[in-house]
Amino acid sequence: MKKIALFLVIAVFFSFTSCDNFFSTSWGTPRDFNPDNIDVNAENIDAWINLAVGNPALAAAIAERIILELRRTDLSSSDRAKLINGGVMLTIEASGIGTSLIVNAAGLLSDLLDDDTEFDGDMMKNKFNNIQGDFKDGGVDAANQLAEIASGGVMPGQVPGFSEEYAAMAHPSDVGQAVMVLLLAELDDVDDWNDVELDSIDSRLDGIVLGVNDEGESRFMIDESSNTPPSTNTLVLAAYLNLIADGDERYENNMLTGPMKGMFF
Repeated sequence: MKKIALFLVIAVFFSFTSCDNFFSTSWGTPRDFNPDNIDVNAENIDAWINLAVGNPALAAAIAERIILELRRTDLSSSDRAKLINGGVMLTIEASGIGTSLIVNAAGLLSDLLDDDTEFDGDMMKNKFNNIQGDFKDGGVDAANQLAEIASGGVMPGQVPGFSEEYAAMAHPSDVGQAVMVLLLAELDDVDDWNDVELDSIDSRLDGIVLGVNDEGESRFMIDESSNTPPSTNTLVLAAYLNLIADGDERYENNMLTGPMKGMFF
């Protein structure tokens, strides 16, 4: 079952995105904005998010301005959390999660859940090659943006985790989608998806290992025996996975993060 667990979680992710993420549908023609004229702050972030509906290029441009805003040293912890939360939503929109991805994943999920359909590894590989190809258009850059923004909420320590302000504000849907964007970027070099097993995913994450915390719980931790410190992307991915593991019933009941908790921990 582990062999197709990654197929399942990514397929659920894209199908989930199609019905849950308000960025997935645009009823009008996206408007162009001069990035230099984007003045984003904690008070107007929601308005900018609404303007970016169906416009990945604008979402990416706003995210860049958020990165600059997060460098301010006079931001309050609540304002920082608001900007991180909005920035994560925008980078998910900019990640290349478009119609073709949803179509491929919807068909894949239907095949996987159909008891009368015989498992076809080549079919799975072809569909995920399509997903991976579409993600490559902007997904890796968006993942880097997401990691840079979210890293502003990561607290120092052996077990990567987020500040209380951001953890309380983050929505399980956004957290689950952020995990998938970061995970797809980490697996950018995968040629055969059949080779990816979730129970050994930590072996692909340099500087991070699945260990046991002081309370005896499985969590992604900084590998102190490694000569390679975790990249920002890997550190943020670990923090998000730990947030899912630590999360309340909202995460357990969410159709994306619930299965993730069982698969990773």
